[in-house]
Amino acid sequence: MGISVSAATAVIFITVLISLGIMWHAEDVKERMVEEARRDNIKRNREMLDTSVSFVNASYFAAPSNIVSMNVSNNGSTVIDLRYTDVYLNGTHYNKTYIVSDITGQAMANTDILAPMEIVNITVDITSNPLNLPVKIKLCCPNGISIYKIIE
Repeated sequence: MGISVSAATAVIFITVLISLGIMWHAEDVKERMVEEARRDNIKRNREMLDTSVSFVNASYFAAPSNIVSMNVSNNGSTVIDLRYTDVYLNGTHYNKTYIVSDITGQAMANTDILAPMEIVNITVDITSNPLNLPVKIKLCCPNGISIYKIIE
């Protein structure tokens, strides 16, 4: 039984140690990824709970201008990125233009951010596809919160 048995035992022991090290590392990486996903989910849910937007008013101006104009207030504590906010009129997605106003009503130039307690005027040009009343408006925020309004 000499040295070959001892060498074989040492090789098996080292192989088991290396295998356990690889398995431990894989498990550690998996646990970190799961924990990070849980934190991201909690953050996303918190943002949804802290988001509160409402229509201040909305108007449809028929021919010749053919625009829908709406003022939306951010009543929550979440900052909303307006670049990723979508407007749907009667179920169809439309491009929009917007101007953000601060609490005092002063227009703020060159901003895509709607901070808490600010109001945004969103205008949709529908000259290519005029609508009939009633106009159903759906405004979707980037985090999934949506608000609805019907103009009759």
